Amino acid sequence: MNIQTIHQTQAGELVPIGDNLTMSSREIAELTAKRHGDVMRDIRQMLEALGEDQRRFASMYKDSYGRDQSQYELNKELTLTLLLGY
Repeated sequence: MNIQTIHQTQAGELVPIGDNLTMSSREIAELTAKRHGDVMRDIRQMLEALGEDQRRFASMYKDSYGRDQSQYELNKELTLTLLLGY
């Protein structure tokens, strides 16, 4: 499954995309009170360690200025793996 959508949700809410539940890196950052850049770094490291292609989980969102910004959309399993690491 390739997630390449512009996607904004309420912080901390798992959002169905197709049959999968996902959580964005921005939601994880807010939930854990970490900087989004640090969460993105941790996700890249986790995905590399697991041998996953980072592009599979990459998506874009519009910031408050209307600019495209990067984020990751992780499925439930990867979200829990990351959170347990914290």
